[in-house]
Amino acid sequence: MPGRPSQGRRSAADSSEYLRRDRPIRVRRGAGGWVRPLAGWLFLAVLTAGLALASAHSIGRFLDASPRFRFAPDLSGLHVAGLDHVALSAVEQVFMGDVGASIGRVPLKRRYRTLLEIPWLEDAYVRRVWPNEIHVHVEERTPIAFVRVRTGDAESEVLKLIDDAGVFLDLPPGVEYSLPVTRGITPGMTLGERRLCLDLLGTLVIDLDSAEPAYSSQLSEIDLSDPPNAHVTTIYQQRAVDLQLGQEHFRHRFEVFLTYIDSWKAEYGNILSVDLRFEGQVAVQPEKR
Repeated sequence: MPGRPSQGRRSAADSSEYLRRDRPIRVRRGAGGWVRPLAGWLFLAVLTAGLALASAHSIGRFLDASPRFRFAPDLSGLHVAGLDHVALSAVEQVFMGDVGASIGRVPLKRRYRTLLEIPWLEDAYVRRVWPNEIHVHVEERTPIAFVRVRTGDAESEVLKLIDDAGVFLDLPPGVEYSLPVTRGITPGMTLGERRLCLDLLGTLVIDLDSAEPAYSSQLSEIDLSDPPNAHVTTIYQQRAVDLQLGQEHFRHRFEVFLTYIDSWKAEYGNILSVDLRFEGQVAVQPEKR
């Protein structure tokens, strides 16, 4: 009928409006879109870890079962370097519990800590060497002085060595040391208190030997019981003389003693002690007649 467009025919504008998209259409994904990849990665991780554990277990069983990796009963696989005063048997005793075990089962950190319980050992390096060896390199302590230490009987003393950390050491048999003899450092002191005394000792010896002649060899004994005051004993003309040198200017004060000792003896007789701690003032105590 005229004036009515046909129902089967559409205008160009209607067709263009139908076909054009003003913006992209968003598509919503469900949870399965990211869960499936994550599950796949988790499966691979678990599978890899399981294979690694199984492989490690198999290797561990092989190392435990194979005689090639066992620590020899005669300790021929133990190699120790750096020993001087410490007996080899003392180090071997630390590893006796590992005899016959797989080298991979030896607890190296625990053995290291046990080695440091040996008094003369300051440090150690322990490592595994496949297939069946353990190598140990030790560092021994270096003594710096003799110390007179009272025993349980207050009337008796024993002579020990001491290192710069304040650790007491027994005298090794057959070894001679040319070291100063001290007293005043006791086992009851803390390590910090011992180091304070040893710092005074080090300063004293360095100052006395700072030039020629070196005087430290003229000291028969050094009392460190009072760290602000180095109290030393020297032998002069076959007689012991006690000197109080304070905590500084040791060489100068010792030279004052050497300069005036003869005049003091001429005036007072044999000298028992001299207090040299104060500049410009000396207190001389003669022996009682």
